[in-house]
Amino acid sequence: KKKKMLLLKLIFSCSVAHAFQFVAPSSHLQGGVKKDRKLIKVFASPPPAEEASRRAIGVGSLWIGLITYAACFAPGRDAASQSLDSELLKTLINDPFDPSISPLLVAIFNFLGLWPVVMASLLLPGSKNQKIPAAPFLLGSVAFGMFALSPYVALRELRTENVFKPTSFVSNWFESKVNAVLLTFGFSVLFAYTIRQISPDPTTAFSDFYNLFSSQLFVHISTLDFTALYLFSFSILDEDRRRRPDAPKQLSLLAALPLAGPLLYLLLRPPLPSSPSKVTKTNNKKKKNIFSDLFSSSFFTR
Repeated sequence: KKKKMLLLKLIFSCSVAHAFQFVAPSSHLQGGVKKDRKLIKVFASPPPAEEASRRAIGVGSLWIGLITYAACFAPGRDAASQSLDSELLKTLINDPFDPSISPLLVAIFNFLGLWPVVMASLLLPGSKNQKIPAAPFLLGSVAFGMFALSPYVALRELRTENVFKPTSFVSNWFESKVNAVLLTFGFSVLFAYTIRQISPDPTTAFSDFYNLFSSQLFVHISTLDFTALYLFSFSILDEDRRRRPDAPKQLSLLAALPLAGPLLYLLLRPPLPSSPSKVTKTNNKKKKNIFSDLFSSSFFTR
């Protein structure tokens, strides 16, 4: 038990440290009172290389720590518990809203289905020309959550500059407000369902979920998976916000709301800037149109 608690504390401290460094506004701060200069030094963003190495260490430590914990220390690794885990998983796949299962487990299971789409919406704008492709890790996260996504988040390069509007259909979809609206609608339905199910007796609902969490590996790891994806969202959301010149710094604070915050961010974030080459082409077209209009008007006046 002592080893379990020590490992959980280590994982938690790594996770919080990784998330906390991105909670404050990431752009360099200017001005301020003398008393606040020390705070400004702490909260000003480090150089990109240093920030990337911090992220790699934080995410890598969390990933290795959770895999070690799941394999060696997490509850529910006996045959009887694994058999019950299989039944729970089958039931949830057949009916994601099965009333016989704890409503809080139903919520976490379904919310884990939304996280990969949210992460794709935040990561794909900076995925172009990365050393490793984003698609396999994002697809893997649908089934394995942060366990599949962590290597990509740790090894990718930070992209906050020279990121422009996407040209492919897939990237455009994840960038679109339609995608954000559908995700928010799905979250709202799930959240309303959960509140409705637990409202008659919240104490019993939380007690039943805690019993499952402390005895079943599937429930235990799913909850930790959700928590890890929530902590990842701080840095990933902030990086996406910095790609958008018109996005206010305060939008990064939305990451503090688990899942709801990133969804609200997707609804509110301004579009990416247009590619300079496209801007030049459109300007050239406008010039051509002006000259042709002038020529045609002068020709007909003659």
